[in-house]
Amino acid sequence: MSIQKSSEDRYKFAVKYPYLPKFEYDVRILLKRDFPDKGSITWVFRSLKKDGETLDMTQGAPCGKGWIKPKGEGCVLCNIEEVPSLMKFVPTFLLNWFMTSFFLKLLKTQENKFKKFKGIA
Repeated sequence: MSIQKSSEDRYKFAVKYPYLPKFEYDVRILLKRDFPDKGSITWVFRSLKKDGETLDMTQGAPCGKGWIKPKGEGCVLCNIEEVPSLMKFVPTFLLNWFMTSFFLKLLKTQENKFKKFKGIA
């Protein structure tokens, strides 16, 4: 999986699983820090139509929301996503790996970059 930033609130996601065609989509992300509690990070995202401006409201279009809340020495992650219709062909073990390993590493990398930017790392 690769994520490329195309503008301030827009990203291009590209996903490639073995034996499946490459799946690409553009999303718009709204990210809010210190909401609902201090130290929390909350986000929502929705895919965009081919024109790159209009939100794709069709059934099965990628969308989701989530938050990270600090707790003691670590944090709690709550992530709710409607996976794209193409993902129904992905084996369950690959989705489990993505959500329990790769995605958490991606979030940890973002957290470290944020801490470094704020000077608290």
